[in-house]
Amino acid sequence: MATVSILPSRNLVYIDLIVNEVPDSGSAVTNKSTINWSVVIRRGTVTWDTSWTGWNQKMYVSIDIDGFGSRTIYIPEYNYGGRHKPGSTFDSGSFEVTHDADGSKTINFGVSFTDNADGKNSKGNYYTPGDASRKTGSLTLTKYERGTYVQCWENSKTPNSINVGWMTGDTADYIWYSKDNGSNWTAVGSVDSIGGSFNITGLSANTTYPIKVRARRKDTGIDTNYSSAVSMTTYKAYSYVTSCSVGSVTPFTCTAYCTSSNASNTNSYEYTLCNSSKSAITTVTSSSTSQNWTGLAEETTYYMRCRVRSSDSGVWSDYVYSSAFTTPADQAKGYIKYSGSWHLGKVYIKYNGTWQKAKKAYLKSSGTWYISRNP
Repeated sequence: MATVSILPSRNLVYIDLIVNEVPDSGSAVTNKSTINWSVVIRRGTVTWDTSWTGWNQKMYVSIDIDGFGSRTIYIPEYNYGGRHKPGSTFDSGSFEVTHDADGSKTINFGVSFTDNADGKNSKGNYYTPGDASRKTGSLTLTKYERGTYVQCWENSKTPNSINVGWMTGDTADYIWYSKDNGSNWTAVGSVDSIGGSFNITGLSANTTYPIKVRARRKDTGIDTNYSSAVSMTTYKAYSYVTSCSVGSVTPFTCTAYCTSSNASNTNSYEYTLCNSSKSAITTVTSSSTSQNWTGLAEETTYYMRCRVRSSDSGVWSDYVYSSAFTTPADQAKGYIKYSGSWHLGKVYIKYNGTWQKAKKAYLKSSGTWYISRNP
């Protein structure tokens, strides 16, 4: 409530213009509220002479209120014993005022008077008719938030996209996002919800974006509110295998090697020994770019399969296979002739009365011994 008062120069009475907003009379949807007003006579600074019961003062009071307009009120009589004694309300009313687009509103108002009394007050001070001084005041009304509260957060991401979650305080029917702190907005589209998620694509890897979300409130059609900026950083480019190879092959062991596209963003290397059909046999995960294997079978064909995991995202790369490799025999081979035909077989030698595998075999040619090789 706000009051503006004016004191005629006779000092017998104050004229009060009282303006107040009716509580809970408006809403964000209507964007209006109801205003009550009244004009009241209040005792002034001069003591009344109670014998003035038959002496009438006459006054014109002009009021003006934003949204209501103006009105001139004639008070035909006021005195100690008349119809309009001090404390009387001699005019009042109400009206609806439309708030500004954002739901706020301040109304201004004023009151002035012209006193046509033809007498004098008890102090002997004469009044000069025609005084039209004006007093003004203002009243700030309840602000109806016509937009809606909005917040956003990061759900998930890749090197080139971010999934953004959002929530509003009121049902939204359309949302937008900005990836540059509100300088530019991109439409997500129609919704009918107080929350959800959407993807922002086409982003650069390892880059921070200040994301904001703007929402249009369904029942008011206002889209001026948006969330605070939330910094969201895309992952670095996913690591991938640039080479998978095998070396140091023996009948029962080998060493596998794996190279990542980005070693600084790689925290795991996975090695899988596969059979000749590329079916997995055994898997080992380590932080090393090489892995020693034991327990292989001789004269057996294998593949090695590798993949790497990115440190920041935890995403595993696709598999890459090495070339096929075959372990060598664990002992020398030779040909023997039986039943008229030559047959390839493993060579044994008798040493100290015990037959043992021959790791190597030598042949003598033209008086010189040569190491043989497996066929």
